[in-house]
Amino acid sequence: MSLTEDLLSTGFMNLSLKYFSTNKQIKKAKRRKYKIIATMFPILNEIIYATKAIPLFLPRLPVSNEKYDDLSRMLSGTKLAEDLLGKNILSKGLGVASKVVSLDSVILNQLDEVYQNYKKYVAICEQSNKYHIPCFGTKLFYGAILDHSKDVIDANLSFGTRCMSLNKSFELISHSVPRDIFIDIPENKKPHSKEYVYEQISNFAASLEELAGPIDEEKIVRYTKLLNNIKDLYKEFYQLFSRNDYLPMSPKSFQHLFSLVNLSYVDLLDAPKYLNRNLKRLLRDLNEKINQGNGYDISNSLKLLLLPSFGGYDGELCDFAAENDAYVFFSDWWFWQMLEHVKESGDWIENQTEFCLNVEQSWAYSESLVDQWIEMIKKIGFDGVIFNDITGCNAISAAEFHLRERLRNIGVPMVTTTFNNIGENLEQLKTRIMALIETIRE
Repeated sequence: MSLTEDLLSTGFMNLSLKYFSTNKQIKKAKRRKYKIIATMFPILNEIIYATKAIPLFLPRLPVSNEKYDDLSRMLSGTKLAEDLLGKNILSKGLGVASKVVSLDSVILNQLDEVYQNYKKYVAICEQSNKYHIPCFGTKLFYGAILDHSKDVIDANLSFGTRCMSLNKSFELISHSVPRDIFIDIPENKKPHSKEYVYEQISNFAASLEELAGPIDEEKIVRYTKLLNNIKDLYKEFYQLFSRNDYLPMSPKSFQHLFSLVNLSYVDLLDAPKYLNRNLKRLLRDLNEKINQGNGYDISNSLKLLLLPSFGGYDGELCDFAAENDAYVFFSDWWFWQMLEHVKESGDWIENQTEFCLNVEQSWAYSESLVDQWIEMIKKIGFDGVIFNDITGCNAISAAEFHLRERLRNIGVPMVTTTFNNIGENLEQLKTRIMALIETIRE
């Protein structure tokens, strides 16, 4: 099947339209006099949405003086054609639909647009000469802050974590934004950690109310329930791909869908209800494809796990794998406990305290992080692991040795790739991916 046939019937286009409509979302927020808070992690969104504010993963926005206009027009044209003609006709490229857009081109352009935009933000960071931030992920976010701190955001949400590079970037960001709201999250095992984080989140709430008006506690309950449901949908989405007979789509199509779904989680696309509704549709359609016998036979396919992915990776890696009938998964949100529920009743500050401590604990120690990786490798049934050694990442890269030893014990091969920036060392990347695939298939 083509990308169009695989993806058009899954609600993919709805999520795409929302993902690339950041300019509209910002205009809407400013028209409603809502504050915009830049955030790097999907943490405390329930509280932000309970005020007159929205969270925004800033790299989702195109760099200054650029727009996603061409892509948005193609996506809108595709959606219009689908609404007018129906997805079955459109997916075959019949009639008017084939004249509206080249559908496969629309889908292929999406990730290219995202990655090219990311490279521009990284370049902005590197050209600032303020500090050499080593990790791609922190360069990306800091570059977006430098580009949009004056015209888009009203505040930034910073965290104190075990990652020194991340902490340094947040310190720099605090000098580049109109307002910085800082939350320090220590390791869970330290004395008085719970009391300390409770105080930190109380201070966050006070700063948020000063910026965006009173917190509506009834909204906190509603958004906590809604976001818990979204977390369950993400888990269900990941679990769907644990099947070992048929999957809903080919590796190439999966790459585009999986990337979009993961990218949507940080700020929930400024539309949690919309995301919830379309994730439900997505899962319904994916299961329906398999049940109707329209799935992709994976009897000869491979499933590879990329670890970690948050600090950055090259999309070409997924392309190389897909060309050789291999799926590449990445789900740092799961490993970092960011898909766990927040309690829906009782003291909401205490509930968020427990959630934040669990997130920090999930990666505070290499051994516990590796335990979570191994658990998922067994649960999904991965054939191999790609360890993504991100330049400047000392916090997670230290887990490589422990992971390799554990994988050796269960007979799962692993290859290590290095990543500094998109488009670099592609031949080395391809060689190592191919070596892993050949090892598995021997």
